[in-house]
Amino acid sequence: MTIHELNLMINGYNEKAKEERKADIMAAFYSAYFSGLKKLSGSDLQKIYDAIDNPPKDEMTDEEMFNAAKRFAANFGGGD
Repeated sequence: MTIHELNLMINGYNEKAKEERKADIMAAFYSAYFSGLKKLSGSDLQKIYDAIDNPPKDEMTDEEMFNAAKRFAANFGGGD
C-alpha cells in the first residue's frame, strides 16, 4: 500500500465518520423536536452541520512545524 492509498483510505474513513455523526445528530434533533421541545429550528440543525463540515483549522507556521519536528526527533532518537 502506498502513502497515497493510505491517505485515500484515511480520508474515506473520516468522511464516513463525519456523515455518521451528522446522521446521529439529525436523529437526536428530530427526536427532541417531536418530543415537545419546539424551541429548535432547521437553522439550528444547519449551524451544527456547518460546524461539522467546516471545522476551524489550526494551522502551524513554518517555524512551529520545524520546532515540532525537532521535538519529535529528539524524543524518538532521530535528532542527534
